[in-house]
Amino acid sequence: MRQDGSKTKEVGQKPPMSKQTVLIHKASLSLDAANSTTTDIDSDWELSSVLVHFSGASNSTVTLNVDSNEGADYDTVIWTRTLTNDTDLAILYDEGELQLNKGDELKISFTIDAGIIAYVTIYYKLR
Repeated sequence: MRQDGSKTKEVGQKPPMSKQTVLIHKASLSLDAANSTTTDIDSDWELSSVLVHFSGASNSTVTLNVDSNEGADYDTVIWTRTLTNDTDLAILYDEGELQLNKGDELKISFTIDAGIIAYVTIYYKLR
């Protein structure tokens, strides 16, 4: 702290995280068998987007569901699609469109698509 009472930033000190900071969950998944990834977010949050790049043309069925903190009775499929030779997938949400509570998680699942790797990036914000 300076003599005048103002604070100085220490070298290497991270700035406080704003609730508007975009955070990322990433996973690389082999689709030689059915596979999935689930977020692990310990706060109230909102989904911004899900981007998937495939290592080749994919014919997998992709499903997004909310794994509710309230239990399996409240788990909800929010999006599903069977791809046809797609190499990229983008699911975009408007700000505030999908708000989730602490303990709610997003799961993205893929059916078998031998030889394909799915590179998943989930963007979200804390609220």
